[in-house]
Amino acid sequence: MKRGDILVFKRGKFWSVSGILGSILKLFKRSWNGRGWHTAFAIDDKTICEATKGGVVLTPIKSYPNEYRVYRWF
Repeated sequence: MKRGDILVFKRGKFWSVSGILGSILKLFKRSWNGRGWHTAFAIDDKTICEATKGGVVLTPIKSYPNEYRVYRWF
């Protein structure tokens, strides 16, 4: 992971809001893979910048045991 990379997280269990919305979306779009409910960008190889209900924060990537994908645009 490098500075500026985009991270897209696979979020939520079935009982969470994103899990319920994802299950409904999957009924209509079979190819949907469960990603895209939460995104962030990399500050460095250990820290991400993300928007939370408390505001925009810097978070250690190790805080996210959930599966995520890294996209490098530039």
